[in-house]
Amino acid sequence: MRMPYRTQHRTTESRMADAPLKVLIVDDEAPARRRLRELLDDCTSALPLVVVGEAASGREALELLGSTPTDLVLSDIHMPDMDGIELARHLLKLPLPPVVDLHHRLSRARDRARSRCTRSITW
Repeated sequence: MRMPYRTQHRTTESRMADAPLKVLIVDDEAPARRRLRELLDDCTSALPLVVVGEAASGREALELLGSTPTDLVLSDIHMPDMDGIELARHLLKLPLPPVVDLHHRLSRARDRARSRCTRSITW
């Protein structure tokens, strides 16, 4: 027997609310990746999330994404080899692309992370 659409929808919503947001950090500077990971760790009480990996370039991120389910990619724009813009273009070709947040400076990403931690987030 099939469940009505509304019941199916609520069941999916409740599973999504329980599942942590899977985040991939992409930045060519190791200290920037570390600081962003620390900021995300500070957010875990307000938002269930898990950092599923780190990459130092867009190419490395693409390799990780081939085997690691990811909901959100936090990427620096300016990186050698493959920058964040080119990475985003490749991600758009995936069947289920993750959300991509490109940042120019870590301070902007840090400010966004802090503001997201301080307000209630529903997804």
